[in-house]
Amino acid sequence: MGGDDRFRIERRTSVREVLRRYPTAAQVFERHGIMGCGGPDGPEEPLVFFALVHKVDPERLIAELQEHIASVRVAGSGAPVERRLPFAVLPLGLAVAAALGGIPLGAVLALMAADGRLDARWTAAVQAHGQAQLMGWLGLFIVGMALHIVPRFKAIPLALQGLRLPAVAAWAGAIALRAGAVALPQASAVAVLLVAACLQTVAALLFVAMASLTLMRGRREGYDGFLLSGLVWLAAGTGLQSAGAAWARADGAPYVPAHWDAAALDALTYGFVLMFALGVSLRVVPFFLSLPPTRQRPLPFLLGAADLGLLLLTTGGVARALEVAVWTPLAAVGGAALAVGAGGTALALRVFSPSQSSHVADEQALHRKFVRAAYGWLLLALGVQAWLSVRASLGQEPGWLEAGAARHMLLLGFATQMVFGIAYRALPVFLGVRLASPRLADATFVLVNVAAITRAMPPLVSADGGGGMWSHVAGAGLPATAAVLLFGYNLQAMVVAAWRRLRKWEEGLPLREVREVSEPTAVTADMTVAQVIERVPGALELLIERGFTPLSDPNLRAALAPTITLKGACELRGVDLDALLRDLNELARRGQRGETS
Repeated sequence: MGGDDRFRIERRTSVREVLRRYPTAAQVFERHGIMGCGGPDGPEEPLVFFALVHKVDPERLIAELQEHIASVRVAGSGAPVERRLPFAVLPLGLAVAAALGGIPLGAVLALMAADGRLDARWTAAVQAHGQAQLMGWLGLFIVGMALHIVPRFKAIPLALQGLRLPAVAAWAGAIALRAGAVALPQASAVAVLLVAACLQTVAALLFVAMASLTLMRGRREGYDGFLLSGLVWLAAGTGLQSAGAAWARADGAPYVPAHWDAAALDALTYGFVLMFALGVSLRVVPFFLSLPPTRQRPLPFLLGAADLGLLLLTTGGVARALEVAVWTPLAAVGGAALAVGAGGTALALRVFSPSQSSHVADEQALHRKFVRAAYGWLLLALGVQAWLSVRASLGQEPGWLEAGAARHMLLLGFATQMVFGIAYRALPVFLGVRLASPRLADATFVLVNVAAITRAMPPLVSADGGGGMWSHVAGAGLPATAAVLLFGYNLQAMVVAAWRRLRKWEEGLPLREVREVSEPTAVTADMTVAQVIERVPGALELLIERGFTPLSDPNLRAALAPTITLKGACELRGVDLDALLRDLNELARRGQRGETS
């Protein structure tokens, strides 16, 4: 493990290159809050970009890495590095399972409603579908990612780590109980509904304890308020669900009364999911999208406006459940304040500004369209929610599907796309492997937007508030399920590749062999020319043959290749990008077979 005596770390050196040559350098990255920052098979992460994302002085990081490398060269080895899959893999896998169960159920229920088969069991199944999507798919994803990234944001260990598995087990158990209750006789279903709601509250409080303590023990930063707000609303929302389940038990109903359910959904959708997404966005999106600096000054006001709006919305919902007449004006003001606070935060983030080109720009680009489309859906969802709240205050009660349109814009159009975008950017780094299929990720983008349009738009343009649109809404189930399936495939392929690499490492294979078993080289249009040349044997000769003649000059190659993507180079030289990608990937596959044979 002595490395290369000529190797010297610079600002543009990638994390991947450092870890490939000196795996024990992971200890240096871990000191700065990046426990498990990827590996020798992961994506290209220039050190300067990595350092700025994690708020570490680049020169200090480089100096510490050089010092570590020097000590390894002298000693001939480094301290052993613990290698295991991140805990986040468990809740993320459960999240995908919840989505693949919940989405088709929703489509079936919509078709039943189109046939007029509406009864108490149907209502209970609709709520179970919503719970699987909101707390299963999105909730478990947030839990898994938060337990992984919040300690890294704060550069400290996770507080109360021993609660991770009980929290996730209780969370998943609550989702399963809620779904299973639908098939039980009504008396049993009523009891199981209350047990599931209480178990969900316990799981939420365990997660809140871990995340909030970690946030408060670390350095104070501007996004902290949004994350803490999300945690408070999670506790409040699950508490409202438990109160509604207790009310249902008193009535002998197998489902939460509509007004209690609506108040809990507002707290969990706009409070937990939205506020947590905004907090994480403020921390990472400016770096991931290479945006201009976020406008920090209005953030405290915007957070206060969003929290006030949520408080009025949920208070109004509880007042309505208790048959108190003041609920309608509270909901109208709450919807407007929420739109100002959350929408203003999105604008302060400057997410729609063009990505800036600089020496610290993020070289990965796949995730950008997901994030920008997600924020477009967020602004639309907030506007529709405010409009529906005002209409309700004027006595124009929204229809069932119409009322759900804004939530589905937020949960499917915004939150699900943020899940895809952040996951496609971050998981290869966490797992230390490359994304299995960028093309399937592109297909995911199309499918999730088709699903969001199909689910949310018909009720809003229907003359009767969506009452006759059930069959149209059911059509959203197919593209939504396909999108999650493609995402799940990419996730499992990366996990399997990471697991194989770890197994081979444990078996004592040399580092080069460890790299080869994890993932074959895949050339994409967003790679820089330098990355293609470095990864694919023979790529330089092929590129020169196809008309990229400046690459034959070593000085021009050193200056140009790291600064331009393959797509940009093809546009500049008039070369067929698809044909070149096909030939480069075939060359990579041949090289892979030749090296391992």
